[in-house]
Amino acid sequence: KRFLFPKKIKKNDINIYIDTKSLSKNEIIEIAAKKLKKYGTVVLNQYFNEETLSKFENEYKNYFNMLSYQPSNRPSKTDTLPLSKTLADLWFDETIISIIEKYIKRLPVARNYPLINSVTPNYTETEDNYIRSKAQFPRHWHIDHSTLIQPAILFENIDEKSSHMQVILGSHTYPNVSNAGNLSGEYVIKNNLTIGKCVGKRGSVQIHCGNIYHRVSAVQNSTRTWLKFEFCSGNNWS
Repeated sequence: KRFLFPKKIKKNDINIYIDTKSLSKNEIIEIAAKKLKKYGTVVLNQYFNEETLSKFENEYKNYFNMLSYQPSNRPSKTDTLPLSKTLADLWFDETIISIIEKYIKRLPVARNYPLINSVTPNYTETEDNYIRSKAQFPRHWHIDHSTLIQPAILFENIDEKSSHMQVILGSHTYPNVSNAGNLSGEYVIKNNLTIGKCVGKRGSVQIHCGNIYHRVSAVQNSTRTWLKFEFCSGNNWS
């Protein structure tokens, strides 16, 4: 009984989404923390409104212009963003911080500095067509590390037909092994693992535990742009 083997998430149990418009702040925090514990990820649909997003885009227009939206097997990211109240309000949003705090049972520590990232794959990859490309974005099923938690704000409308992040639901409860290595697409299919798709409208926030297996699902010519934050529980590597 030394290991807590995970309960397998059923195929019809992919309830990782929260409609934030109809909930109070406390309800969002409570529900999101429970979903993080169960699934290893949660999506707050349209959490930030258009006014907030446009204000950030206008203030950091020159940084968005650094991104390449041309089809490529390479992702693009901005230079380090200058600190501003606009950025700090997103980075340290009280509700998001409270969700993480409730999940890890302590106030999180900021890790690294936020960046704007974008990817526009030049090919499409599906579960039935696992392409062995030389893509330099994280297309393989991998984990980061157990103390890391990453929120990301979506700046595009992302659906299942778009490039999006996928997670293996419940895999954050596997016994953590340093440098565990990647899982192949064949392994995921053979073992009938349940895949969650982190999709949502512009302004949605996805949060995932660094110990969950995840990847970018590539869709040709489909752009995914996001503002990425990193937090950890204290112990850390970079």
